[in-house]
Amino acid sequence: MTKFSTKLLTLLIFALASTSLMAQINDLSPYPIDFVVKAPSNIAGSYPYGTQVSTDGEWGPQLNYTVQGDVAWGFTAAGDSLGCEPIVTDLTGKMAIIRRGVCNFSLKVYNAQAAGAVGCIILNHYDDPANDAETVVGMLGGDSLTAVTIPAVFASRATGEKIVSEVDAGSTVNAAFELKNMYDQVGPYSYHTPLDQVIALDQISVNIFNSSDTDVQDVTAKVEIEDPAGGMAAFTLNKMVDPQADSLFVFEDAYTPTMTGTYTMTFSNDYSSDTLVQNFIVTDYTFGVDDGEIDGSLSAGDQGFIDDGRRYDMGSSYIAGANGGTATHMTFALANPADLYTGDQVADLFSLVVYDMDPNNTGVISGQADSYDDFQVVGFGGYSLTGNEQPNELITVEFFDPIVLEANKAYLAVVSYDGNAANINIAPRYTSAGATNYPFFGSTVFTDRLYMGGWVSNNNAIIRMHMQGFMTDVRDLPLLGEDQVTLFPNPASTDINLELALENASDVQVYISDFDGKLVRQDQLDNVKEGVFNYNVNDLANGTYFMTVKSQEGWRTKKFVVVH
Repeated sequence: MTKFSTKLLTLLIFALASTSLMAQINDLSPYPIDFVVKAPSNIAGSYPYGTQVSTDGEWGPQLNYTVQGDVAWGFTAAGDSLGCEPIVTDLTGKMAIIRRGVCNFSLKVYNAQAAGAVGCIILNHYDDPANDAETVVGMLGGDSLTAVTIPAVFASRATGEKIVSEVDAGSTVNAAFELKNMYDQVGPYSYHTPLDQVIALDQISVNIFNSSDTDVQDVTAKVEIEDPAGGMAAFTLNKMVDPQADSLFVFEDAYTPTMTGTYTMTFSNDYSSDTLVQNFIVTDYTFGVDDGEIDGSLSAGDQGFIDDGRRYDMGSSYIAGANGGTATHMTFALANPADLYTGDQVADLFSLVVYDMDPNNTGVISGQADSYDDFQVVGFGGYSLTGNEQPNELITVEFFDPIVLEANKAYLAVVSYDGNAANINIAPRYTSAGATNYPFFGSTVFTDRLYMGGWVSNNNAIIRMHMQGFMTDVRDLPLLGEDQVTLFPNPASTDINLELALENASDVQVYISDFDGKLVRQDQLDNVKEGVFNYNVNDLANGTYFMTVKSQEGWRTKKFVVVH
């Protein structure tokens, strides 16, 4: 399935291999290529792209050099930019931009080629409800594929809007399909890591490509790490790289951060002038795979969301440190909260679930999992939209109960959404921030199944997990006594009774979650101290459930079983 990267690997927690996310033109090419906007500076940077796909026959070059040019529209005599008829614009030496639609990709690129273009950028259209602003696709050839000799990429609407706004304003936009001799650097296990959860960075690596047709290259790679106080550490590794070969350099030395703040890793080599920079942050309390710089959103697309049963989860994976610890909160963000709000607390629920990824302590986590079945729920929380959330606002939610993380174990923090109760065919768009590579899984996605590698773009959603101390005002709430919260009968058939015996009257929140951590019921009891409160469970399926009670004086979670 092309929209996700599945990373079909078996990963050892303490001996993890880096997975290359190299992009290339065309899809049979071994040459790593970045799609880069060089100018103007306000839109400069690398962008995700779809490539020329050879399913119906190879087309376009296996690009092994950099192609660069100023960007220009390719207009036909009719004045459109679809490229389905001969292009009358003089595109000599230019990078053509053409819109998707009406005819096949190869005909568009051929017409740009005939007008003198050195490369072609196909911009996604707005007509397909299954596509969102970030969608990129692979481009099948079609009838004209054998005539195409220039490279082409497919760009998302979001990328296209940036380029088009500058071109139409008269700015000189310069773009390149840039050959990379060094790429896919890997350093930390997460972008944000609490200091007391740091593990040694023992899989620092980078890929180096020898673009020579004939010569073996003697290559020395180097990584320099600057800590927040300005201290430096440097590691080098020497390897022989065969012609037209890609080699993974895994540095033999491990690096252990020792202070909070921002670290900068700079990768270089003596074969090319390429330099790569990667930052990471050691925090007081927070895990996160995102880099904090919001760059868009991740969506299954509305039609894809419907086709997959209106289910869409995003997750981030983390490894606990040598001393373990206690997780207390999660943070997530949505780009489109207003589109999802219905005013019904159940329909507007997002369930927050933390899984132990290795409950049997085997030390092995399969990248081929298609469900959460091999994992074990260790804690959860829930959040109902209020209608007041702003796009990309950070939403921080307290777990129903603190979650004890075992030392050196891997955990998956998931935000889960089931749109069937809302009965609206709109997919959540989880806010994304950065596309950092990790030696572990990083992000995960669940739509029609679980995809352990996340989105093929490698963009990471803001799904953060916070450790004890993150919010001390709430953290200091004690655990209610065992006899202060009682459930009966247990097992329950049609009703479950909650008996409270609190010391003081206060508002009480009651949450009922299923075994997978999905919030199925939520209630508030106003100004209560003691009493018995009835909840009908006749509509719940047979199984194990959890009721969490929270008051101003403490909290308690209790398990009960429903048997009809």
